[in-house]
Amino acid sequence: MDSVHLANLETALVQLETRECLVPTGLLSHPDISKSDVTPLGNAISEHVSFIFEKTGILPTEVKKSEFSHTLKPQDLIYFLRSEKENSNGSLLYEKEFLLKDALSCLGAIIKFLDLNAFDTNRHVFTLETFSLENHVRLDSAASRALHLLPGPDDKNKFHSVYGALNNCRTAQGQRLLAQWLRQPLIDKSKIEERLDLVESFVEETAIRRGLHEDFLRRIPDLQRLGRRLKKIRGSGLQDVYRIYQAVLRLPYAVSLLNQYTGSKRSTVYECLITPLQKAMDNFVLFKDLVESNIDLDYVNQRNEFIIRADKDPLLQEIRNKLDNLEERIRDEFRRCAKKLNLEQNKSIKLESNELHGYFMRVTLKDEKCLRGFETFEILDTQKGGVRFRNNQMTSLNETYAEVKQEYNGLQEVVVHQVVCAAATYLEPINQLNATTAFLDVIVSLSIAAISSSGVSYIRPKILSKDNGHIILKGARHPCLEMQDRVSVIPNDVHLERGKQIFLIITGPNMGGKSTFIHSVAVIVAMAQIGSFVPCSYAEIMPVDAIMARVGAADYQCRGVSTFLAEMLETSAVLRSVTPNSLVIIDELGRGTSTYDGFGLAWAVASFLASPEVGCFGLFATHFHELTSLANYMPKRVANLRVLCNVSNTKGIVEDEESETKVTMLYKVEPGVCSRSYGLDVARLAGLPMEVIKQAEHQASKDEELESIWLKLDKKCSTIYEDELDFVHDSPAVSIANELCPRLIAMLDHVIKEVELKRIYQLI
Repeated sequence: MDSVHLANLETALVQLETRECLVPTGLLSHPDISKSDVTPLGNAISEHVSFIFEKTGILPTEVKKSEFSHTLKPQDLIYFLRSEKENSNGSLLYEKEFLLKDALSCLGAIIKFLDLNAFDTNRHVFTLETFSLENHVRLDSAASRALHLLPGPDDKNKFHSVYGALNNCRTAQGQRLLAQWLRQPLIDKSKIEERLDLVESFVEETAIRRGLHEDFLRRIPDLQRLGRRLKKIRGSGLQDVYRIYQAVLRLPYAVSLLNQYTGSKRSTVYECLITPLQKAMDNFVLFKDLVESNIDLDYVNQRNEFIIRADKDPLLQEIRNKLDNLEERIRDEFRRCAKKLNLEQNKSIKLESNELHGYFMRVTLKDEKCLRGFETFEILDTQKGGVRFRNNQMTSLNETYAEVKQEYNGLQEVVVHQVVCAAATYLEPINQLNATTAFLDVIVSLSIAAISSSGVSYIRPKILSKDNGHIILKGARHPCLEMQDRVSVIPNDVHLERGKQIFLIITGPNMGGKSTFIHSVAVIVAMAQIGSFVPCSYAEIMPVDAIMARVGAADYQCRGVSTFLAEMLETSAVLRSVTPNSLVIIDELGRGTSTYDGFGLAWAVASFLASPEVGCFGLFATHFHELTSLANYMPKRVANLRVLCNVSNTKGIVEDEESETKVTMLYKVEPGVCSRSYGLDVARLAGLPMEVIKQAEHQASKDEELESIWLKLDKKCSTIYEDELDFVHDSPAVSIANELCPRLIAMLDHVIKEVELKRIYQLI
């Protein structure tokens, strides 16, 4: 089984936000491997693909295998594809895609499943692109979930995800694009710098940023949704056409704002923003004429109703005159009723209309008593906003008005259909404008996030080439944490550099901030590679090709996958696809099994990732304090960090009058090793019974002696020959440890077997 391809499949599904996947019938079933045509390999692939679908939340839909057997011919596909005006021969535009025979077979199955041939509106409206994992940072479901890049289904607080911390988008298309960027961080340095240039330009220019965010973008509708409605023709109407028209009218304002920018990034702003907006203005010149010559804009502004202009047809004009006459009679009746009730028009009493009731009058609840005693008034309903009512004369006029209005709508249906069909020919410019406004919205959103953080403002990261293999962050903060109320974030530094230290092992107390620290590093790198400013005081970042995580514990009980097995599956996915340019964060690997097995796995995984053969950037948070000795074997690759805490003894009135240990977390990370986890102090904080804690302290004291011995062995070492390896078993430290617990012996034996030692620890 090619596990690398399966890992790539999961990455692609996550990055494309796949919702449903067509699979051949029987692929995901559990076949009887006793049959001659079923191999263990095929069964393993089925299991793995099913597991990927479950982790990513994708709905698998089975279709007949024969649907994939027919290779789609280029001439059949041209029917669906858009072609540029400069080159009407679509087969040339998609020449590379047409060589992918297996992909075309799958595409043919999709076309048949969706029955795209059944609708003429699907002609020349699609594009065909090859998605390459090499263009974006590889993020599997475990990494995306662990880093909280996107909000989960139960996240009510927007700041629980990186998306929530960065999302200041005004448009629906902008919000979708921001989520896509977080799923697909860039690798190409020039493209990252281009986005950073645009963000910086809006950070510098407050007036332009505010004008775009508070005025232009907030008035832009969801153009993608409107385009889809227009494509269906039948489901669309004049209101959809008018909303697109409103967006087009706002384009000159946006261009004028952007033209005010005269800073150092002027060329980038012009190329990426001004030019596409100007092109959109040119593309929609005739669209504006279409709307203004057919839709009654005065009627829209006055009544918020969408009808065809009456002067388009003499019969329409005649009916329109009837409607105007009826409206005037209704207003006369309104004025007569206001005078009869002795209420001031348009203040105490108002004339209103809606689709349910048509025309009616409304008074406030305070003035409702003035209606009492008048039998001619019919109460329609009573709400918080007031009492709605009509008299007999207005009811009669309203019924006549509704009949004439229905006649008008019936007569204009043909013209409405013509207008919608004409507007549907602008689907390509609409999609282009949708992409441009989405891009602008995200850039403005990132610039607002850069200056409106609850803590110190974000800074522009320095993006390095791959030749400069290091990641340096100073004053790094987690963007989600600092957005929380009443939270003061302690900034920390991280230094990863080839030839010095590329793999960091972090130890420290429970609740000390180890997980937050390693998460912060990965999140900041991801933010930088989408083109965002980052929560640091200084940042130099080499773009990574993958961000991988083995964090947290999850199980899939319905599939018989335990918590530890899920942990191992995620670890396996990391090991089989990691490269020297990857960033890996691992939190508490091995805690789901026995101490011996857990430590052995942690040591082996850390050694593999830090080895010269892999040598990826890595952060490994652990409570296996013995793992810190790995820095002695790889001094130019591995370094130790510890999370600081303040420990004090307080004399309290307890049963045995012994002093209690009080641990204050400082959340500061510095070089070194922390020899204790202070888990019992956390247990005490959680309210465990005192007798349980006392017994735990007594048992844990033995293991603490072992860890103390281990650290002494780690510090006091000398070089000996391989034939003297047995000396370790005769050392005083090991003799003491052997009396206390066999744990240290097992660990030493494991280390001796794992690495060909030229240095051996001994207590002097």
